[in-house]
Amino acid sequence: MSTHQYLLSDAQQHLTARRLFPALQTLHGAAIMLKNGEIAELIQRAEEDYRLMLNYLTQGVEDPERSALYQRLFQAAQMWHSELSREGLLQDEPDSFFVITHKTLHAADCGVASRTAFLSEKVLRADLTLQDLPTLFDALWTAPLLNKELCEEMETWMQKNDKEEDVHVRCVALSALTLSSMQFFDIFKWKLLLRLATHDDPRLRVRALFGWTCSTLIHADKLSFFPKELEACRELLTDSQFSEETDALQTALLLTLETTKIEKDLQENIIPQMMKHSKQLRTDRSLGLDDIEEQFAEVEMNPDWTDENQSELKEKMKHFLDLQGRGADLYMGSFKMLKTRFPFFHKAANWFVPFTKFHPEINQESESNPLVQMMLHSAGLCDSDKYSICLMSEKLGNSLPNGISQKIGERLQMSDMPIPEEKEKTLEEELRSYIQSFYRFSQIFIHRNAFPNPFKQDLLFADCKALKPWAEDCTRLKRWADYVFQFKNYAMALALYERIPSADRDAEILMHRAYCLECMHRLEEARNAYAEARHLAPESSWALDRWANCCRQTGAYEEAFELYSELEKELPEDAAVAMKQAECLLRLQREAEALPFLFKAEWLKPDVLLTHRAIAWCSLLLGKYDQAEKYYQKILQTPKHSATDWLNAGHTALLTGRIEEAVTRYKKAVTQKTNGTGKTDETGTTTSTPYDFLTEDEPLLLRAGISPELIHMVTDCVLL
Repeated sequence: MSTHQYLLSDAQQHLTARRLFPALQTLHGAAIMLKNGEIAELIQRAEEDYRLMLNYLTQGVEDPERSALYQRLFQAAQMWHSELSREGLLQDEPDSFFVITHKTLHAADCGVASRTAFLSEKVLRADLTLQDLPTLFDALWTAPLLNKELCEEMETWMQKNDKEEDVHVRCVALSALTLSSMQFFDIFKWKLLLRLATHDDPRLRVRALFGWTCSTLIHADKLSFFPKELEACRELLTDSQFSEETDALQTALLLTLETTKIEKDLQENIIPQMMKHSKQLRTDRSLGLDDIEEQFAEVEMNPDWTDENQSELKEKMKHFLDLQGRGADLYMGSFKMLKTRFPFFHKAANWFVPFTKFHPEINQESESNPLVQMMLHSAGLCDSDKYSICLMSEKLGNSLPNGISQKIGERLQMSDMPIPEEKEKTLEEELRSYIQSFYRFSQIFIHRNAFPNPFKQDLLFADCKALKPWAEDCTRLKRWADYVFQFKNYAMALALYERIPSADRDAEILMHRAYCLECMHRLEEARNAYAEARHLAPESSWALDRWANCCRQTGAYEEAFELYSELEKELPEDAAVAMKQAECLLRLQREAEALPFLFKAEWLKPDVLLTHRAIAWCSLLLGKYDQAEKYYQKILQTPKHSATDWLNAGHTALLTGRIEEAVTRYKKAVTQKTNGTGKTDETGTTTSTPYDFLTEDEPLLLRAGISPELIHMVTDCVLL
C-alpha cells in the first residue's frame, strides 16, 4: 500500500468518526503526494476556514451559519476523498483495465476541466447511435466526479428519447453511471440516478432505480453527510409508485441470492437425473424431422418418471418450475460458457444494451428465424441471454450443412405450434431481466474484477441506514422475510423477522421465527419461541409438535412427553405422536409405560419397520423375550434389516437359551456391520476390533443373567 493510500484510508476513518480536522490534514497530505495542486489548495482553504470557525467558537462568538458551514466542510471532504481515490487508482495501477480504458479516451495530462468538457462536448451528443455505445460506456464509467452544471446537463440529455435507439443509448449510459457511482462516491451521480428513477420509460426507470439503490447500499455511511439529499430520498419513498417499485427491487435482489444454489443443483442433480432417466437420443444422419420430433417427445414425456423411484426428481422439477414462475434465474449456468466465447461479450457496453435486432454486431437474419424467435419470446430470457441465442444461432447456422437450421425454422412455421408474439415487458419483468444481465456481467465478464460487484454487498434494505424508516415498515419486513423463508434462507428470514417489534409479531411470524431457529440448530431459543407461538395460537397443533420436538432434541424428555400427551388429545389417531411419546419414555428408562404407546402406533399404522424395531427392543429390555423374538423375526424378513437388527435378535436367542441361533445371528451382524472385512461398519467408519461387537450391550446381558464367561465364549464362537 502506497503512502497516499494509507493517508486516504486514515482520512476515511476520520470522516466516519466525525473528526473533521485530522481528516482535512490527511486529505491535504494525500493531495500533495498525488501532486493534485488544485485539490490541495481547496483543502488548505477549508482548513483555514475551519480553524477560523473554531477560533470564533472558543471566543464565544455567535454564528448562525456555523452548523451549515461545518456540514458543508464534511461534504466537501468526502467528495475530495472520492476524487483523490480515483486519482490514486490512475497513478498506482497503470496496467489495470480502468486505467487502460481511461487512457484510450483522454490525454495523459488532461485536467479535471477538460475531462468534464470531454463529457459535455463529445459524449453527451444528440446524434449518438448504437455504434457509439462502447465509447459512451467507457467514458461514463471512468468519468470524474460531476459538478452541478454537468449533472443538470446529463439529466436533460437523458430525457431526450425521440427514437428507440435513443432509449438504448441512454440505458447503457445509466449502467455505466451505476458502475461509476458504486466505485467512487459522487453525490451528484447519486442525485441524478434518484431523479431518473421516476423516468416515464420503464427501461430507464429500472436502470436508474437499480443504480441509485446499489450506490445507496454501498455508500450509506458517506450519504449521512448529506441530510438534505437523504430527506429528499425519504420523501420520494412516500410516493406509492416509487415505494412499490423499490419494494419490487428488493424482492428481485433477494432472488439473486438463490442463483448460485440453483445453478449448482441444476448441474449436479436435476440435469444428470434427467439424462439418466430419459432415453438416449439417436443422432444418426438417417433421421428425418419427424423422427427428431418423436425423440424429443420421448424426452419430454418419459414414462419412467412416473415410477415411485423418481418422486425426488419430480419434486425437484416442480420446485424449479415454481422458482421460474417467481422469476428465479435458471439459465445462468447454461449461458456461462457461451458468453466467454463470443467476442461480442468482451465489450462491457454490450452486456447492458436492451435487446434489439438492430445491434450492429448481430446478424438480423438470425433473429428472423422462427426457431430463434420462439426461444427469444418463450423462455423468459434476459437481454444478454437473447444476444447469446442470436450469436449461437448464427454460428450454428453457418456450420450446419444445407441450411438445416433454416429448414427447421420453416418446419416450425408450417406446424401448428404458434410462435409467440413479442410483448412489452412489465416493470417487474424489465427489472428481473436487467438484474440478471447485470449479475452475469458481474460473474462472467472477462474484466469483471475491474468493476464493483453489487451482489457481493449486503443486499438487505433493512440493514441500510439511508433507507430507514421506509425499510423498517412491519408489513414490508414480513413480506421480505416470508419471501426468503420460501427459499429456505433461514438466516436472512430470521434477521428480518427479528427486526419486527415484539408487539407487532403475530402467531404466524412467531412460528416462522421459531422454525428458522430450529433449522439453524438454535434449539433452546426455538423451544422458547414455539412456546410463545403456541400461547398466541393455542389451536396450532403444528406449533405444539415442533415445541415438543425441540424439547426432545435438547434432552428435556419429561417436558417433551407432557407436550406430546397434550398433542395426543388434539391428534388422538396420529401414529407419529404415539411413537414420539414412546421414545421420550424410553429415553427416561420407563420401558413398561412406553410399550402401550408403541402398540398404539402399530395399530394406527401397521407394518412400519421403525415401530417393529421399537417394540422388539422395548420387549427385550422388559424381559418379554418371546414377544421380542416374534417382532425380530418380522424385521429380519424385510429387505431393509440392519446389522443392529441381527445383533438384537442374537441377544433374544441368547437370553432364551438358543446358543446356536444366537451365534448364527451374531455372525450375520458382524459380517453386515464390517462389510465382510472385519474393519469397518456399513458407513465406512473404522472399528477398533471385531471382538467388541458385544461390548456396548454387555451390561444388558449381565443384568438379564448371562455370565461374563458365556459372553466371552459366545464371542469366540462367532469369530472362529
